[in-house]
Amino acid sequence: MKRNQNQVSRQLFFNRSRLEQRFSGDGTLRTRELEGADGCAATLYFIDGLVQPRILNENVISPLQQAPLSGVTADLVIRRVLSACDSSAQEDFDKLCFSLTLGNAILFVDGLNKAIVIDCKNWSLRSVQEPDNERVLQGPREGFNESLLTNLSLLRRRLTGSDFKAEFLTMGDVSENNVCLCYLESCVDKKVLDELRTRLSKVKSSAILDTNYIAEQIRDSDTAPFRTIGATERPDIVAAKLLEGRVAVFSEGCPTALTLPFVFLELFQSNEDYYVSYHYASFQRFLRIIGFFISVLMPSFFVALACYQPDLLPSSLAITIAQARQNVPFSTLAETLLLLLIFDLLRESGARSPSNVGQALAVVSSIVLGQAAIEAGYVGSPILIITAFSGVTGVMLPRLIGASLLYRYGLLLLTATSGYLGFSIGFFLLLLRLSSIESFGIPYTQYAYFTSQKKTKDTFFRDSWSRLRALPVFPVSSKRKPS
Repeated sequence: MKRNQNQVSRQLFFNRSRLEQRFSGDGTLRTRELEGADGCAATLYFIDGLVQPRILNENVISPLQQAPLSGVTADLVIRRVLSACDSSAQEDFDKLCFSLTLGNAILFVDGLNKAIVIDCKNWSLRSVQEPDNERVLQGPREGFNESLLTNLSLLRRRLTGSDFKAEFLTMGDVSENNVCLCYLESCVDKKVLDELRTRLSKVKSSAILDTNYIAEQIRDSDTAPFRTIGATERPDIVAAKLLEGRVAVFSEGCPTALTLPFVFLELFQSNEDYYVSYHYASFQRFLRIIGFFISVLMPSFFVALACYQPDLLPSSLAITIAQARQNVPFSTLAETLLLLLIFDLLRESGARSPSNVGQALAVVSSIVLGQAAIEAGYVGSPILIITAFSGVTGVMLPRLIGASLLYRYGLLLLTATSGYLGFSIGFFLLLLRLSSIESFGIPYTQYAYFTSQKKTKDTFFRDSWSRLRALPVFPVSSKRKPS
């Protein structure tokens, strides 16, 4: 019977030449030639920097040199010779090469038609710490890092029991990366889980370096500016989402976990809402919702008032606005667009600057430029106040900055061309777009109506823990479209 060309050979020289040819040009590949107590030759391969030398010396090399290796099987070497915690026999050569790149050591013994994969990984990892963009004043301080197994252990500590499930997938055409699906079997919507598996099977990428590589390919709508898949670096948030019947997606090398389905109201929720008094949390959530609509609507509404129906303003206010604009050389629309653009440029420069000077630079620049522009007569003080307030309220919701920018400028252009009619049409299109989005078959505006507060006690406001609805929140009864 003809031997499969992808299988390990009994000849040590043949296995060595194949492996070294496969990794030719890679200066990190290390080789350790060994002899057993009976003189049988063996060769150990590993990637420098990915293994723990102490484990190799004490649990692999030393036992091999003291044991006879002729005529033994791979399973016998694993059971009686090696003292490494996790070792396995493998005869597929492609899988051996992949295991080597993951930080395992590969042992070839002359006369054995199987290689031995020895787990001795030593990844350089960032310690478990609180995510910078999701800090809280009260609550857990842990955050995910770039190790998939570490992230799963943080999650497992919060969700004990056999109900927690973790499914591993391998994705990436060039670099095969581990991806993990996590859910609670008693809570998850099986239709959502099946749909997620189907979409993941269609993901095409050379390598999965971040979960956003996956999110952009499995989301329901490519054109929607609103996020339809959640993302977080906090294990407490992921645990709460799983208890609600959702699914989490992790990727090796990425600290961000995806959660789905995802609904619109989640954009206004903060993890700190559940660690403080529900009165304060409800008030803060209400401010975030109001802030989003102020950020999107206020510049357009002011332009509609000032340009089309200034008679609706109080006389004193209309006179003040007119006096402030006496020497301004630009139209109200151009003035508003210019100020919004300058504010966004300053915000972006502050975000991209070093953290120790970025925020201070953005604040000082805004104050200096704003005051200088008013004194020079380039802009009026009322429109500067409006645009500054709109920009600041937009920063309240970092996850909505992109959508706020698009709809703010679009609504402003519609208002400039058609007045209140354009403003009303733009606002209607915004609501219509929100109502048309879905997240894995779940309406995006699910629970975004006041009567739903009676169902979950956690929509526009958060009720006390004694009155919150029993979990899970998902699945919900909704008409599902075929995938």
